[in-house]
Order: sequence, then structure tokens, then C-alpha cells
Amino acid sequence: VSVTMSLALAVVVLTSQVKQLAQEAALLVSTQAAVARSRGHVRHMNNCFSAATCSFYCSAMLLVILFVGLPKFVRTHADKFEACIDVEDADRLAAADQFGMGLAIMNSTVMVSFGVLLFVCYRRVSRAYEPRILLDWHREYLVERERQVLRARRGPHPGADCAEEEDSTG
Repeated sequence: VSVTMSLALAVVVLTSQVKQLAQEAALLVSTQAAVARSRGHVRHMNNCFSAATCSFYCSAMLLVILFVGLPKFVRTHADKFEACIDVEDADRLAAADQFGMGLAIMNSTVMVSFGVLLFVCYRRVSRAYEPRILLDWHREYLVERERQVLRARRGPHPGADCAEEEDSTG
């Protein structure tokens, strides 16, 4: 659940940031550069959203298994499943408290880790839209696009496929 919430928060925050920074860069720097840069960021956010969706479905399945598949059962120290926690048994209550504490620590660690990751991503995205960095990136982007167009126009070189086949078998 904490992974789902963290990824969803990252998507919301970064989408808002990219929208704002891309609009500002389009007005002040270059519309073409801002649109090209934001397309890459949107692609990454879509991947993050897909991961959040998968995480949500996994969490939902595990929750169903927990409450339907193993109703009122708990694992003991001897790796046996026993029904219900006896509220009078101090050892079982202590084991349940330890399990809860471990789960809380794990979830908190995940949330803090994703918070740090979100901060790093936020800083990188902010830096990507600084005017000089955006224009330098756009210049490199245009050169690479031109190379791709030239390669597509030239097509495959005669005999190149044969040489690759010989290399792969030799």
C-alpha cells in the first residue's frame, strides 16, 4: 500500500511540476524545446503510473488473500498457523505487537525512501527546464533526431546483414 501511495503521489507532484515548468519554458525559452522535453518527462510519468497501478492490484490481491484466504489465522514461531489471537496470552499479543511494529517500520521506510526519491526527481526536473540547460539539451536532441532521419533515408547498407549473420555464427 505504501508503494502505491508513494508512486501515486510522485505522479501527481511531478505532473503538476512538469506542466508548470513546461508552460513557463515555452513562454520564456522555446516552445519546441519545452514540448520535446516535457514529452520525455510524460513518458517517465506514465511508466510511474503503470507501476503504481500494478502495485495497487498486487496490494488488493494480497489484502483479499489476507482477509479471505487466511481468516483469523496467524503464523506462530513454529511456522504453524493457529486460529485467532488469544487476548489473554501475553506471548501472542507480544508477537502480534512485534509484527505490527515491523510492518510499521517497513512502511515508514518505504514512504521516507520514496519521499527522498521524489525530492531528487523534483530537483532534476526543475533543473531540466532551466533556460541554458533546456537549450543545450534541445540542441543535442535536434542533432540526434537529424541523425535518425538520415539513417532512415539511407536505409540498410548492402551486405551489412550478411556480415552480421557471418559474425553471429562464427
